[in-house]
Amino acid sequence: MSRRGAVKAFRLEGSSMLPLFRAGDTALVSSSRLRRGDCAVYRAGGRALLHRVAGFAGGRAVLRDDGWELPPHAVHPRQILGRVVSRNPLKSGLAGYAWFLSRGLLKWLRKTRPRGTEPDRS
Repeated sequence: MSRRGAVKAFRLEGSSMLPLFRAGDTALVSSSRLRRGDCAVYRAGGRALLHRVAGFAGGRAVLRDDGWELPPHAVHPRQILGRVVSRNPLKSGLAGYAWFLSRGLLKWLRKTRPRGTEPDRS
């Protein structure tokens, strides 16, 4: 993005960020600084992709999908087009990071519970 704070719209495709982002949604993206928990749009393989910032390592943003289906991947700052700006608190910042972690925990719990067992509801 050219100017700091400029906002640009991106049409989304794919399902890796369901249920917060759906294919066909439009994401408004600002060139403001990324924080853990933000959703970021970045360039990879000639496409604009959107994933959540899980952290930072070696000067790169570590991004991951909300469904925890894809492995985390480090993205160079030059590839990042900006962070999603939204009134929905789950799409950025601390609340977004908590949402992201809870999705990962639920996925882990589903994997570790033996098949055919039901939780005790008494």
